[in-house]
Amino acid sequence: SYYAVNFTNRPIETSAMSLPYRILPLSSPKFNTRKLPKILSSALASSSIAMGMIGLLSIPAQAADLMYDSTYLNYTLPKTVTETCYSRKDYTCPEITIKYAKSSQDWINNIINNRINQLLPELQTGYEAESKNKPKRMSESDVKKLLDNFAKSQLKDIDEGSSLNYHFEVEPNYLGHVGSVELFEITSYVYLGGAHGVGYAEYLMFDMDSKQQITLKDVLNSGQQTKFKALAYTEYKDWVKQSDNDVKTFEQNWPFVMTDNAALTDKGITLTYQPYEIAPYAYGMPKLTVPYAKLKGIVKPKYLPQSNK
Repeated sequence: SYYAVNFTNRPIETSAMSLPYRILPLSSPKFNTRKLPKILSSALASSSIAMGMIGLLSIPAQAADLMYDSTYLNYTLPKTVTETCYSRKDYTCPEITIKYAKSSQDWINNIINNRINQLLPELQTGYEAESKNKPKRMSESDVKKLLDNFAKSQLKDIDEGSSLNYHFEVEPNYLGHVGSVELFEITSYVYLGGAHGVGYAEYLMFDMDSKQQITLKDVLNSGQQTKFKALAYTEYKDWVKQSDNDVKTFEQNWPFVMTDNAALTDKGITLTYQPYEIAPYAYGMPKLTVPYAKLKGIVKPKYLPQSNK
């Protein structure tokens, strides 16, 4: 959750549930400049700067017991890689960007950041988002060795005259909270040559009452998985109809499968699928949302909005 400072002092129309922002005009009595770094607080005290800046500034705000930020891994390419890149005409160095969670809750950071390390490229076996070969916990040194191998592999795999370059990035994103559940999404992108790269997105949910990571299974009442799957399948067919009237043929080529990549949202439980999982690459990452209105008795009351209990 974030405070967004409106330097125009004009109201901004937005949905509080669709964006993790609280929009406050600069003159709002609820806005406390002490939440800004000291240098910016001083700047805001100057009317000339306040009147001259137009737009939104996002800064962390407290949501339940969570203050969120992120940090980059301090990583540089091996010298042998950069020297080779610069010596070849029209040859681009590999691009690698790793971000980690840095919130006020260390236990959440540990879970998210360990998961990020599990998503790092492993060229010995090809890139797999769900690699089983990495240890559950990796030191920073281990991470950098893995990235070094990824970078060095480009020198062997991509010809000197090519302008292509390997690319890998991964970062956590804070989505906000629904009730006592804090929501995150890890997104990554890897390019190893070819027509296009591959994106990946994974939800993580944390129950702040129990101080535990939870999954779709934890949210559903016991024995209700089959009913939830049936509702998700209905959403799948409705989603297909938005682009293809022949649902039967589409499903033959891209059959529905259940996923546990789920998150609570303001509208219901949203399932996100990876590219190629239930649709062609051009469809991106399909999202299916089962509305709360259909989930009474299926989802535990704790995770339902008050109006749907």
